[in-house]
Amino acid sequence: MFKRLISSIAARIALARTPKAAETFAIGGAAIPTPGGWNVVNQRGNRIVFQSEDQRQQATLSVSYFGNPPSFDDFKALSTRRLQAEKKAAPDAFLEPDPPVPFEKDGRFGLLYTGGQKSSGRVFSCSFGFEKDELVTVYVEGIGIDPKVHLASFETFVAAVRSTGRSSP
Repeated sequence: MFKRLISSIAARIALARTPKAAETFAIGGAAIPTPGGWNVVNQRGNRIVFQSEDQRQQATLSVSYFGNPPSFDDFKALSTRRLQAEKKAAPDAFLEPDPPVPFEKDGRFGLLYTGGQKSSGRVFSCSFGFEKDELVTVYVEGIGIDPKVHLASFETFVAAVRSTGRSSP
């Protein structure tokens, strides 16, 4: 079941069109277009936080750099730490797939998952991708939002990052 969900997400991301940008914001060495209906609420260094106009969703994009490119085993360890932090912050959260599995494709490393938190009704999705010396994270979350609307928002942000030539699974 989770393979079908991840395949569906990956296919939608691959087919997603780059949104028309009202504005662009620099992150790392790229200019990220702001999708329609979203506003930048915080920008510091290599991190940008967007909020939907209805204030029910938030998207965080970040770029981290490494002096020495990590091995796939190093990336798996980073992924494990990311997932542990997710579970620590929300012990009643569920993930799809469970557990998320890091992958390697065409010299890129990636981790892709979606989930929800039962106690709050929060839904979230994460794309965690590494290529060369750059780790790009796209994290979209919302409360009281239809999961299909949430998924469409997530796909829009991943497509925006991909349009810059940045890595994202």
